[in-house]
Amino acid sequence: MQAEVRAVLDRAERLRQRMASAQEELARTSVTGRAGGGLVTVTLSGLGELRQVHVDAAVFAEGDARRLEELFVAAVRDGAESVRRLASARMGPIEFMSVF
Repeated sequence: MQAEVRAVLDRAERLRQRMASAQEELARTSVTGRAGGGLVTVTLSGLGELRQVHVDAAVFAEGDARRLEELFVAAVRDGAESVRRLASARMGPIEFMSVF
């Protein structure tokens, strides 16, 4: 019985280490979200932290603040989807049920 408990604890520790490693990798990774054909570009970490925003000068020439707001939201959503796919790819192989 004690050996079985030890084996479960060992597997849980390996899982914790793999998850920590995957999170560290995600934190070092950058993804890009774009909108308006690249008029607005955002860079996020693989954990979803916003790192950078770039707005093409053409957006300002139009003088339409509402459009800029919409483009910004669309770019962040695009980036967030990239973060979701990346995290799924990195964390997906970690089988949570393998602990038991």
